[in-house]
Amino acid sequence: MNGTTSKKSHAGHQDLIYQYQLLKRFSYSPLMISSFLLLFLVGEAALLYFSPLSITDWMVDLFTGIVLVLFLQSGVAYVALQRISNDKHNAWGIRTNCSIFWVGYLPRQDIAIRLLLSVQFHQMFVVLLGITLLLPWVATSLLLQCLFVHLWFSLPRIIMLIRCYYHRKDGIVRLSSKDLSYYVS
Repeated sequence: MNGTTSKKSHAGHQDLIYQYQLLKRFSYSPLMISSFLLLFLVGEAALLYFSPLSITDWMVDLFTGIVLVLFLQSGVAYVALQRISNDKHNAWGIRTNCSIFWVGYLPRQDIAIRLLLSVQFHQMFVVLLGITLLLPWVATSLLLQCLFVHLWFSLPRIIMLIRCYYHRKDGIVRLSSKDLSYYVS
């Protein structure tokens, strides 16, 4: 379905992608994005408040945590995709322009929800395990920063995909900068 175009059907006024019909759309509203960012700020404020670190050390931990988590998430997604799917992986790559909810190693084109959900679950749990395995060697503040950033990135993705998956399990997901669209045949 690479390069497909959406069109309006005159009879039902539903978006169609060839034989696929739009079943669910998650638009990234300004309220949703600002709530997501507010959650991040409140979480970071709590980490700073309860941390014995100075503001500069906290900012270094924050930057390190974001970079480390995105690197781990992308690596795990790549490996999980290699293990799960036999398809060519040209359709996947590093995406930063999709939305605040979708950053990292992601599909560049439409993808089956089962594959995307499987990769996201692998990514969530393996990275969580990897972060906890760093416990003996990493400062507690950096570990907490990594855990918070990882959950902050992962949970909205999983929630959106599960909400789509419960409608029908055989659909196609399209990620864009404005929404997540779920199509079924």
